Amino acid sequence: MRGTVLKGSLWSKGSPEPWYTPQVTWTTIFKRSLPAYIGVELGVYLILYYVLNITYRTAMDEHQKKIFEAVVLHINKDVNSLSREITFLLGFYVSLVVKRWWDQCRNLPWPGEQALLSTGLTLYETEEGRIISEEVARYQLLSYVLCMRKISKVIRNKFPYSSDLLEAGLINTKELKVLEGFGSLDTIWWLPLQWSMHRIKVAKIKKIIPSDQKELLRAVTNFKDKLDAVESYQHVPIPAVYKQVVNLGVYVYFVCALVGNQAILDDPETYFPFFLVLKFIFFVGWLKVAGALKNPFGDDVDDFEIGPLLSRHIWASGLHLEVGFAGLPQEDEENHNQGDIQIITVC
Repeated sequence: MRGTVLKGSLWSKGSPEPWYTPQVTWTTIFKRSLPAYIGVELGVYLILYYVLNITYRTAMDEHQKKIFEAVVLHINKDVNSLSREITFLLGFYVSLVVKRWWDQCRNLPWPGEQALLSTGLTLYETEEGRIISEEVARYQLLSYVLCMRKISKVIRNKFPYSSDLLEAGLINTKELKVLEGFGSLDTIWWLPLQWSMHRIKVAKIKKIIPSDQKELLRAVTNFKDKLDAVESYQHVPIPAVYKQVVNLGVYVYFVCALVGNQAILDDPETYFPFFLVLKFIFFVGWLKVAGALKNPFGDDVDDFEIGPLLSRHIWASGLHLEVGFAGLPQEDEENHNQGDIQIITVC
């Protein structure tokens, strides 16, 4: 049964279901598939290839064919050597994007850890101890939402205004007035964490946290450090010129390959440019991977499920507090006695 402190609206709004049981449909599978990313480009590229090839075979005279074949052979020699440089350039760019993507995932803090730690360090026998633990957990969630709101489009759409924070139970009117006095809430997202530090200090003075309050203070500091790390990726993006060089190199390469990989009359009959298509899938697919992972806090199918994750954090924080307030599971006296009798009988 929930403690009296947990009757607020905040903890009832969380749920683990969207996070642990994602809805997999044929639509979502297709949106995450390779054809969805490069299907249109590959189709247009093949149409251009066949238009050029048919023009060469049917619309050119012998002199024009010889000139075209000489151009094909000349470009093919340079295109084959250029593919190695494109592989290096594209590989380095994708590895950088993937590393940033994974680092942002690992730096996302989990607010429920603070509530779990409070269970072992806070005396829940007093009502004030419960209130302080709940406030500290709520302040962490508030800082999380304020920080992520300027990074994640999903969180920004969920909490676009201060009134949405009030309605969700993340903040009260007095706290909101204090934050608004400092300016933009998104800029001072760390201030509720400072309130958490103060509440922990007061709890130590009042012996609500008898000892090791430094562990709770360290947890708050680590939480802020992780949010700072996630925010820093937005302040220091990959230079735009790097992406421009990679895009220019890939697309210029395939414009040249469109001519250099044409099947001329002296070649064996090939009705489908198999190896050219493989190169297109590998290189352009690689480029699309970088584009999909560059901003993981959007609302695309391959971005972080930050909305369901926030719902899970609210649910987990509330459950940690609820179980901590309730204490250990207790067996009734009758079941306990029956267990003793069974053990004696077996012996």
